[in-house]
Amino acid sequence: MNGTMLRRGAQVATLLVAIAILYVTLTPEPPHWGTFMASATATPATPGALAPSLSPPPGWSQEEEEAAGHTLLFALLGVCVSLWYATSAAARRAPQRTLVMVMLVMWLFGGLTEWAQSFTPTRTAQLSDLLFDVLGAFAGFLGGSVLWRLLLTRTLKPPRS
Repeated sequence: MNGTMLRRGAQVATLLVAIAILYVTLTPEPPHWGTFMASATATPATPGALAPSLSPPPGWSQEEEEAAGHTLLFALLGVCVSLWYATSAAARRAPQRTLVMVMLVMWLFGGLTEWAQSFTPTRTAQLSDLLFDVLGAFAGFLGGSVLWRLLLTRTLKPPRS
């Protein structure tokens, strides 16, 4: 797999995650882990069963569940964006400037989704949600950068002559 294919894959993954974030954040009644997993894992033999590894820990409040959801969704976005960054020519030419722009765009995306929620019935924009968005995006980008650096140095090495 070459760098162009990886970059295209990262662009598609970033777009899909962004669409998922828009859906979850702009839906009037957003899905919660428990209800989402109950419908996704229900079978005729076990109606309403939850997947224990994907449901929130017992005793979590709705606010804690939402904070985890914001953080995880934006962490996934950060991982996808980090692969795009790792394979981009702009990052090779001006890595610091490109990194600042990437972080600003993710911060702006989080801010715009929170602002758009203020126009959605039953939803409100909250500064704490934006903070969890930014925290998740930053953590995902950092973790993804380490992961991609390790993987890309192994897979994109030129063959020895």
